[in-house]
Amino acid sequence: MRGQQGSKGANAAIAGRRCNHRAAILIGCVLATACAASRDATAQRSRAPVEPANAGTVPLEPVAVGDVPGRAGWGVVAYREIGPARAHFVLEHAQCRRPPTPRGDVLDQADVAPCHVRAWTGPVTVELREPGGRWIALEVVPTSDRDGRLDLDYADLDRWSLEHGHRELDAYAALRIGRGGWAGTYSLDRLRALQADLHARWVTGGRGAPGLFALRHPEHPRAAAATELAVEARLARQEADFAAVLRGELSPAAFLDRHAWSPLRVRVAAMLEATDQRSSPTAGASKSPASSEAVSSPGLGLRGGGDGGGGGS
Repeated sequence: MRGQQGSKGANAAIAGRRCNHRAAILIGCVLATACAASRDATAQRSRAPVEPANAGTVPLEPVAVGDVPGRAGWGVVAYREIGPARAHFVLEHAQCRRPPTPRGDVLDQADVAPCHVRAWTGPVTVELREPGGRWIALEVVPTSDRDGRLDLDYADLDRWSLEHGHRELDAYAALRIGRGGWAGTYSLDRLRALQADLHARWVTGGRGAPGLFALRHPEHPRAAAATELAVEARLARQEADFAAVLRGELSPAAFLDRHAWSPLRVRVAAMLEATDQRSSPTAGASKSPASSEAVSSPGLGLRGGGDGGGGGS
């Protein structure tokens, strides 16, 4: 009898923990447990900038998957990859006799091993969190295919948000997939930092426009270096165009139209004036020695001493 009572007590305790755990899942958070190593391994495998559901409050575990509204069962993330331009998911739908115990921020295949699992096919809600903490659901609801694959392009999210009277994607702090975030909550702030680092790497490697990087990420540590690269690139283009003017491949007027600011504008303007004077009936009488000297002066004078000082004025 005592053994039976002990067994009943243990079963009741287990059932109570399951009930409490299910309640915790349904409200969007799970009590702290010793699964940090598993969570870290999951985040590293998925390379997802996972954000805790209770950011700014108490440091609990990341958000766990709740049962999916409108469907019996549980949403499962079989695979996810959060890249700099788009996110890719493979989603599944699990029917379980007992509520699964999540080891990470979402349910994965190991969590629902005893369950009946099939591909999640259908709409997947996308929600954005405003800086004040309010979540808004996008009116455009993407749909996963028959194999559970869901691809989200951030440019599409930005466009959908603007088309329905919301703000651009940069104005939001977080993104969650699935109603209530059953497929994960992801920090857009961390994603933007990742995008900035990748952009800086491309620019310093000779790809992209350094000026656009400095404009897009003014607070980035490499913004000043990108600005210097942009100035050097502009001067290089001006030197190339000036050489084309000297060869007769580009007109002085076209150079002045192309480069609103340039240390070479004075010399090119003098060349244009000399050309106009030669084409006029009184060209010989009006031509000044200063103009001739400016046109025939050797060298470009953009990056060193010599006669470059006069060209910068």
